[in-house]
Amino acid sequence: MGISLERTALGKMDPTAPYGSSGHTVQDRLNLLARQRESLDELNRQLEPLLPKLSDQDWIIYKDRWRIFGEEAALRWVINKHGSK
Repeated sequence: MGISLERTALGKMDPTAPYGSSGHTVQDRLNLLARQRESLDELNRQLEPLLPKLSDQDWIIYKDRWRIFGEEAALRWVINKHGSK
């Protein structure tokens, strides 16, 4: 949701405008957001077949991690715990 909101806001700006104080442009930030979205999509593809393997306790831990650390960290936790089995 956050990526989508930021992308929408940045999409209304001049892509060549500076973004922050790092010397990057709005387009640079848009490109980074696109890569982050692709990474999350890939993690979600890896997650799908693992969902039936989660115990009730793992679901609770997954949701808690999502709230505390964010979506990517929660996805990586599930994939690392159940992905190689």
